[in-house]
Amino acid sequence: MYVDLGTVYTIGQVVLNWEMAYGRAYEIQISDDAQNWTRVFTESNRDGVIDAISFSPVAARYIRFFGTQRGTNWGYSLWEFEVYGANGTPPEPVPTGSLPLEWTAPVVRADGSPLSLADIDGFRIYYGSAAGDYPYSVDVADGTAQAATLDGIPVGTWYIVMTTYDVDGRESSYSAEISKIAQ
Repeated sequence: MYVDLGTVYTIGQVVLNWEMAYGRAYEIQISDDAQNWTRVFTESNRDGVIDAISFSPVAARYIRFFGTQRGTNWGYSLWEFEVYGANGTPPEPVPTGSLPLEWTAPVVRADGSPLSLADIDGFRIYYGSAAGDYPYSVDVADGTAQAATLDGIPVGTWYIVMTTYDVDGRESSYSAEISKIAQ
């Protein structure tokens, strides 16, 4: 079960108010896209009343309860799933910005064979907040494009690589990594 906060917030605490069917063991996970999840808290032996859980503040749009062991035979049942910022304060929105990108289309495939611009069907931009780690991607489905802007991403440094894909769906290897600051 997850909660969509609607935009990126700094969060540091959740409160789980259980009904009779509680989680004995579970994880609290966060995400920016509701597809790639990162664990921020692990519990292995709760008793099922009210769980107030604090963790190091993180920026995320989605937060979820991920049950790994039930405390009863009835599944999981929550009265409330409350989300807070650090120390129980209201969560604060994280400033977001834009990341403009420009590129020149390749003329050679990864294997060294010639690549006609007519064969390029689009570009795939991979990005993440740590060098060498690209959990997010955006497709630019225009083989003639030479620019794109990533909007609404948290302000800060992002690491980016790019690939092309051809009309047959074959994707090239990654470009060289660059870093840019979203503002």
